Amino acid sequence: MRHCPSILSFCYLLAACGFVHAAEKPQFLATFDPAVESIQLEFENQAEPGCFWGPYKVRDALLEEMENLGIKTSESSLFVLSIVTWGAATDDYHCAVLVETELRKFGVRAETSEDEWIGIDLLVWDDSELLTGPKVHMDDRIHDTVVGHMAEIRKAIDAARR
Repeated sequence: MRHCPSILSFCYLLAACGFVHAAEKPQFLATFDPAVESIQLEFENQAEPGCFWGPYKVRDALLEEMENLGIKTSESSLFVLSIVTWGAATDDYHCAVLVETELRKFGVRAETSEDEWIGIDLLVWDDSELLTGPKVHMDDRIHDTVVGHMAEIRKAIDAARR
């Protein structure tokens, strides 16, 4: 089994950072009203092709899942759902892929110490998962992770709006 030094460094960095799953900011989640607001989806794949063959298929499945959950999407919104996949082969048959999901609200007004207002972005919800295993099943696992993150976001939004 051959190991690429960069993937080992990558995995070490991930372990050192520590994962906090489903970090919710309820006060910020409450600002999203699914009846009025929409979410802009940004999907970026940085995984090696052998580790993630169908990013567009997963992105399209996520858009469908968002519709099923009653979340409108648009090409431009103050709320942006960003999904990034990073990954590399650990040997000829296995991969390590990190799936990062963030929901941010842009254009939030904040007062500075000089009594001026600036626009900032707020991290509303985030989660990340490191998937390791056979290349042959990695697309399915990435799909399940992304769809699962979307379901968690919807549950968190509903809970924050109560």
